Amino acid sequence: MNSPRAAGVPAEPVLLAEALSRYREVELPAQNKSEATRRGYLYDLASWLRQLSVTSVQELDIGTIDAYLATLDRRGLKGNTIQVRRTILWMGLRGRGER
Repeated sequence: MNSPRAAGVPAEPVLLAEALSRYREVELPAQNKSEATRRGYLYDLASWLRQLSVTSVQELDIGTIDAYLATLDRRGLKGNTIQVRRTILWMGLRGRGER
């Protein structure tokens, strides 16, 4: 059976709030991190998403994500921490266009 995407019908947008909720409820608990680390990741990601002028995951582009990661670098976070955040973003937002 063909999916709506295969049939040429665009997928419904995934709202940033939905992606964050999925990350909080599914992706984050699966990570082998301390509770404090998980809270920090969630706080940082939620704070960044609130600052964006877009509402759906599909509106995000690599430039927007790279600018966020550069901000983390300017704040003095270590390279490994920034790499973890990059991974978290892609894990949390990997459902682009899918429900």
